[in-house]
Amino acid sequence: MAHVRSPVFILTALAVGLGGGVSPALAQTIFGVSVSPHGTAASRLPSNGTHYTVTFTVTDTSNAISPLIYDLLTTQRPGGGGVLTTVSITGTGVTQGPNPDSAQVTLPPGGAVVATVTYAVGDVTAGWIDTLVLLARAALSPATSDSAKLVVTVVRPSVTVVKAVTPGGTAPPGTDLTYTVTLTNTGTENAVNVVHVDSVPAQLGFKVGSVSTSLPGGVTGTVAYSNDGTTWTYVPVSAGCSAPAGYDYCVRAIRLSLGNPLSHVGPNNIVQLVFVAQVK
Repeated sequence: MAHVRSPVFILTALAVGLGGGVSPALAQTIFGVSVSPHGTAASRLPSNGTHYTVTFTVTDTSNAISPLIYDLLTTQRPGGGGVLTTVSITGTGVTQGPNPDSAQVTLPPGGAVVATVTYAVGDVTAGWIDTLVLLARAALSPATSDSAKLVVTVVRPSVTVVKAVTPGGTAPPGTDLTYTVTLTNTGTENAVNVVHVDSVPAQLGFKVGSVSTSLPGGVTGTVAYSNDGTTWTYVPVSAGCSAPAGYDYCVRAIRLSLGNPLSHVGPNNIVQLVFVAQVK
């Protein structure tokens, strides 16, 4: 397909008679094979150590009277972008070969096997499309074949951060500044383990109890404070580090950790953190 810019993996089933030869009983064999489902699709993040699986059923539809051995193979189409990589081929009765892209199974007449192909997705940008194609072919009748495919679209989260302050301009000492930090997932997949850290400059004093958050339904957030930018066990106190009452000069950073994935679908893809700091 012209629009696919990445490699295609091919699973080949090769049939030979038991013992490796063709017996007289097989001379009139009408070969037949089926692979299903013929088409499916998935959206996947780059693997980063996480592997994905897809299952296909390979069925012997020949008129053979004896079991046939099928080699299950995956190959990469030349010229692809290397987005998908085969990790293994497994299943009941399937014996993995010496390489991840090869395996073997013996099917009785009319028998079937569910072949599980484990694959990895390369570290590419969102929007890449790759196709995993499985072809089952009888070795003694190469024209007898069937194929199935999995179309994989690479997705990624993309969290943007916008920070606003009011009032704007140059503020004199003693002025309370309200900071609004907006996180938006503009990507194509939910963002997990989102953690945002916002620093409090030394020329500002954090106002105790001023933090508030706006979270989508079903999303929880935990706010933590640091007095050194490294540890997050500090608890703000009034007059901390010789600040005026109601403020804490010890607070150097504020951290918001989301306890649930941040959706990529609006309006549930937006989180806000608000806090107040006073100009020293």
